[in-house]
Amino acid sequence: PSCESDERCTFCSDGNPVPNPDFVGGDLIGIPGSTCGEGDIFLQTVPADDPICDTFRSASSLCGCEIPEDACYLCSDGSRVPDDKKKQLLLPEVNALLLIPGIPAIISTCDFLEAVLFGNAILNSQKCLKYQREYFEQCGCPIPPTMPIVNASDETSFTAGVVTTTEIFSA
Repeated sequence: PSCESDERCTFCSDGNPVPNPDFVGGDLIGIPGSTCGEGDIFLQTVPADDPICDTFRSASSLCGCEIPEDACYLCSDGSRVPDDKKKQLLLPEVNALLLIPGIPAIISTCDFLEAVLFGNAILNSQKCLKYQREYFEQCGCPIPPTMPIVNASDETSFTAGVVTTTEIFSA
């Protein structure tokens, strides 16, 4: 007897059909030119508890699936990446392995990075803050409100997304 679940994976975690099946999400699916609908059909062959299911769902907002309530938005004010910046190439490119273990891919555009953050980073987490600070300018987002202003009396640095301030004292 098998203990495996018979439940199948769906692109959208709520089980609804993909809202934008014709969207060409080759970066997401890993097959250039593939659509979200083709990815959804493939996922129907995958058990819901298979890790590949979570991998595909991690950027499912590109296909129109719902964005989780506690999702990290690339723009710290909660707005979406502006339309004129969605296809902006990220330099340096973001390695997807840093965000999604098991995906050997490069996240190359602002809209793809935003979708991956929706699926893999919780609002206000260190991972979320790190990517907001690193890519806000390239992706057309407003300046994050937590960006510190450096002046002569203190030294500020970013370490793994955490802002640390060390006062410099004179003897």
